[in-house]
Amino acid sequence: RDSSWVVTEIVMVPQNRKQRVNKIVWFIRLMEVLLNCQNYNGVMKLYSALNTAPVTRLKKAWKDVPSKFMNVYHNVQRVFGETNFRNYRDLLEQISPPAVPYQGLILADLTFIEESPNFETVDGLPQFV
Repeated sequence: RDSSWVVTEIVMVPQNRKQRVNKIVWFIRLMEVLLNCQNYNGVMKLYSALNTAPVTRLKKAWKDVPSKFMNVYHNVQRVFGETNFRNYRDLLEQISPPAVPYQGLILADLTFIEESPNFETVDGLPQFV
């Protein structure tokens, strides 16, 4: 739902590319603030919204996004864009609380534990390899 709002805010801007670029930059800046606050659930919602087809099709607008903000976007992409969230899992091991983790991954892991009784354990704890 939140992702749909972000997509609508960017796509529904009139045919003015500068305004679209400003909207994209605004959401990337918000993503950077959330990242600094360790709100990874919010970061993932914004990243997934910016990564939808309607937004990624705006190639001319993306070309005009300043490199400073594209670097932030690419850094988030490196953390959240990998299969099985390996980089994100590594990041979570390095941070100190408080943090808001990405709930979708927690729910997926809990479902995996519940549905798949054949996972490996070390000292009684599940190992996600």
